[in-house]
Amino acid sequence: MAETASVTLGGRRYEIRALTFRQLRDIEEALGRALQSGARTRIDFDAAIDILAAALSRSHAAMTRDALLDLEGTKNEIVAATRAVLQLSGYVDEVSPPGEAHAGN
Repeated sequence: MAETASVTLGGRRYEIRALTFRQLRDIEEALGRALQSGARTRIDFDAAIDILAAALSRSHAAMTRDALLDLEGTKNEIVAATRAVLQLSGYVDEVSPPGEAHAGN
């Protein structure tokens, strides 16, 4: 798996390499917590931060959960970055904006 993703957070671009199994496990745990909390129609902010921290942990070790929380940015940045990581990780093939149906639905 040689795929990568590029995300922008706090106005800075980060490249995310193919994810390790440890990173995938951390992402899955964050998704599980979001589902248990009932987040089904909107992004769960804490889960998004955990997903991004897991994805950035190998190549950008300074971008911890706390470092991400201290960034200035927009909701749209968080949403776009989380979508990119979920696509890279294989949890979704294609993510449509909330309320928008996938092609063929």
